[in-house]
Amino acid sequence: MIRDDDRASLGGTRSRTAAEAPVTRQLSDVVGHLLPTTQVGSYPRPHWNHFDLGGEDIRVALRRADFAEAFADGVRAMIGDQVDAGIDLPTDGHLWYDRHDGVISSFLLYPAEHLDGIAVVPETSTVMTGFGDQTVAAFGNTWNEVVVTGEIGRGTMHLAQLWRAARAVSPRTVKFCSGMGPANLGGWLTDHICHLGSGVPVGVTPYGGFHEMVARDLQVDAVEYAFAETGFPEDDFALWSKYPSEKGLGIGVIDIKKLVVESPEQIVAGVRRALAHVPPERIHLTTDCGQFALPRQIARGKLAAMAEAARILRAEIGEG
Repeated sequence: MIRDDDRASLGGTRSRTAAEAPVTRQLSDVVGHLLPTTQVGSYPRPHWNHFDLGGEDIRVALRRADFAEAFADGVRAMIGDQVDAGIDLPTDGHLWYDRHDGVISSFLLYPAEHLDGIAVVPETSTVMTGFGDQTVAAFGNTWNEVVVTGEIGRGTMHLAQLWRAARAVSPRTVKFCSGMGPANLGGWLTDHICHLGSGVPVGVTPYGGFHEMVARDLQVDAVEYAFAETGFPEDDFALWSKYPSEKGLGIGVIDIKKLVVESPEQIVAGVRRALAHVPPERIHLTTDCGQFALPRQIARGKLAAMAEAARILRAEIGEG
């Protein structure tokens, strides 16, 4: 999605006053053609890169020549893979995620280690225990307990610094994903308490009107859904006809939980379902989630399949 503070980095528009109507801008506007391709955040790091931040301030780490060189070369390689695969809008790849046995616990631990008022405790996360003994046995040593210790502040996140580092080595416009956002992060904080409105039982999530709320109230230019993992359900796409809006739709066409590389034909078939309900200028193709835990060659193959599917679809609708 494109927020106001991202527009300048994407070649964007002037800022607007509170009285002005919001301007919806699609990824197709950014890249210059229909059905653009991108991915969600993280990408497999090169095997030769063994540098972890471990809670260190990125600005301090980049003052060391060995880290700075490895970081720039690593980000360049991760973006290069995406560009070589045919991706229109590459991401920075999240090389600032530390290695955790192939599991993306840094999705949680980077903000936890760098925000003020949050501490990482070397114990198994109590949230993780809710997934059962087998999950704890597999991941308990990498998903640490995260607790609130005081007022939460900006700390040493330095997301703008990380984005500028990616922009400096990218041959094209680069998309930056900040990782775990406030709502997701809050779910992993053991001291976090949700105050539910009256009439909503604890443990019951009111999904019924979710898409209607997204279409009507959510102040974003685009939303993305993980469709590949769920088999591109027709009922979900039909909601875009039932609750029309000008928001863009990011279709997750790559299942990041599988090692099998999707065929372009599989992806094309899924996107065709969406085109029955959403015009092509409002659709972009992406992954279901970040690819940090996949082997690099698998991730690259998945992106290439997505790019080829987009080319096929553009030809079908008369573009490209």
